[in-house]
Amino acid sequence: MAIVNSTVVAALYTFFGMIVCSMAGYAFAKFRFVGQSFLFGVVLLALALPSQVTLVPLFQIMVALKWLNTYQALILPNLALPFGIFLMRQSMTSIPDELIEAARMDGAGEVRIFAQIVIPVVRPALAALAIFLFLAQWNEFVYALIVLREKHAYTIPVALASMLDSRGTDYGALLTGTMLSVLPVLGVFLLLQRHFVAGMLAGAVKQ
Repeated sequence: MAIVNSTVVAALYTFFGMIVCSMAGYAFAKFRFVGQSFLFGVVLLALALPSQVTLVPLFQIMVALKWLNTYQALILPNLALPFGIFLMRQSMTSIPDELIEAARMDGAGEVRIFAQIVIPVVRPALAALAIFLFLAQWNEFVYALIVLREKHAYTIPVALASMLDSRGTDYGALLTGTMLSVLPVLGVFLLLQRHFVAGMLAGAVKQ
């Protein structure tokens, strides 16, 4: 059950996280609006904020919403990942403004420009983001340990930690579970590895 929980949570978090981060990155890269610099500064500041600082407020919010032991408690709070927004913004900055303006003059809406022009160009960065999002959610332990109180809701890291017992630990089962927990991450990386390096360098060199 823990494997199913981790797979569902990591897959949904990666999918929706890519949407949120790419849309936010597009807004910061290609739109001009009041407070843009301030908001992007907040995103950069959030990169330096330790995740432990938000644990207690997040737990209180989850209790108030009655979301303990649910998928949404793990997925929704961190969808707008600051690193993901920064990565996508830097990648999308390299897209020529003339290309987007030409599409607007041809009558293309912002959704079509985003889906058919911007996303294909930044595909390597999206692949890198997908790896980071999947890995971050798959290995999430401290926050998951706080909001998951029942065994049926455990993800793999929490389930593995629950196998440690001062009265005796089944190390065979523990090592087997650890090995199984590595396989999906390895599979995702092998699937997207050709885009990974290109995605990490996206936006680093300005034409």
